[in-house]
Amino acid sequence: MQNSTSEPATVQLVLQPNTAELISTTEDLLHVFSRRVRPHHWVEISMISQQENPEILLSKQANRRSIQQLRSQLDPNPQTPELEPIPSSDTAIVAALQRFSDRVVATNGKHPIYFYVVTDGTSDPQAIAQLREISKTLTQYNLETAHLFVLGLNPKHRLSMAGGFAPIGDQVEFASNNYDEWVQLLRKF
Repeated sequence: MQNSTSEPATVQLVLQPNTAELISTTEDLLHVFSRRVRPHHWVEISMISQQENPEILLSKQANRRSIQQLRSQLDPNPQTPELEPIPSSDTAIVAALQRFSDRVVATNGKHPIYFYVVTDGTSDPQAIAQLREISKTLTQYNLETAHLFVLGLNPKHRLSMAGGFAPIGDQVEFASNNYDEWVQLLRKF
């Protein structure tokens, strides 16, 4: 899945660090990601909090330093040495998928998109129905160069989430918060 076209790859991360496990995964992921990103990658990093839409923390051709500096923006209490969970709704995944959908619509296959969502997932029936609707809409577009990865997924939500993404299932890969699982997917851009 390496970028084989002449157009720059877009690599997008949407982080939902709302549990201690996801905080740890987020920190590790940002560290690994900062080492993989190259100047030809357009990077956008967003965070899901209690706001309606993910908050954009970084959007540019990033380098290792700019990504590593994000840690301070993720910390609601910088006086402590450890990051603390940031409250958010488990249905906020819908806003993240909508961001992926918007990116697909805007590019329609013209350049590679590697979209990573770091989330515990959800089994909320309403959220899953919304994911399915967005996924159905996406089938109308060129998804050949669009890749969606859901990292940090809690096993209890995996089946529900897979059902929500079923219409675009070939473009979606899942990993738990186990380093060995998600790092393989992070290496795909």
